[in-house]
Amino acid sequence: MINVLAVIVAAILSMIIGMIWYGPLFGKKWMTLSGIKMDKKNMKMPIMNMVIQLVASIVMFSVLAYFISGMPLMPALVATIVIWFGFSVATSVGSVIWENKPLELYILNIAHNFVVFLVGAGAIAMMG
Repeated sequence: MINVLAVIVAAILSMIIGMIWYGPLFGKKWMTLSGIKMDKKNMKMPIMNMVIQLVASIVMFSVLAYFISGMPLMPALVATIVIWFGFSVATSVGSVIWENKPLELYILNIAHNFVVFLVGAGAIAMMG
């Protein structure tokens, strides 16, 4: 059974990690690699984008919880790494090979996904 509270906590944590990752930690690098210019439009965080991202995170962690609920922490983290590698790493590589995005941007994004997946899995496993 999926712990809805754990899924919501994981989704909120992922949003916080994203704000830090793409803000003070790697924001300038990410914007440069993405070709995003710093202007008034990009300085605002549109609330609708944040709501959509939160919903997407809830969906993602609901699916992850379906697979790891009831597992002890370490097996849940191992399973999550396999899931991250098999889906996030594998599907995101298309941005490099088909969209000509920089490899460094790909690495920055999948590293972010790795942290988000592990923190979310940790929350689900510890609260589940």
